[in-house]
Amino acid sequence: MNFKLDHINLTVNNIEETIEWYAKVFDLKLLENGINNENNRWAIIGRNDSMICMTEQKNRLSPSNDKIEQYHHINHFGFRVPDRKIWEDKINKHKLKLYYGGINEYPNSCSWYVKDPTGYTIEVSYTNSEILKFPST
Repeated sequence: MNFKLDHINLTVNNIEETIEWYAKVFDLKLLENGINNENNRWAIIGRNDSMICMTEQKNRLSPSNDKIEQYHHINHFGFRVPDRKIWEDKINKHKLKLYYGGINEYPNSCSWYVKDPTGYTIEVSYTNSEILKFPST
């Protein structure tokens, strides 16, 4: 069975700030928004067929809070960018803080780690080929 990732669903501290951050850093657009049955604001942002769904939960702990280590959680999610220079220009333009030592070089790609306003870690990777290739095993 073939499949691809449809979306990621996050709870966020501040929905406006989060939508604005993903728009300026990753060019994601607001696709839908509303209020759910529990009176929490929600939104779907995306580009092409990649989406992030989010619900505002102002009273929850940030994923960067030390207590989160006691529970299973998403360590990070990743985006792949097609142009290294454009991404590095965004890092500088928006003064994004890089984690895990800055740029991480791997045999077939390189990655940068940033955090969104709620504290989710995002791995941004680049490979100079159309498809990420791994050595045969």
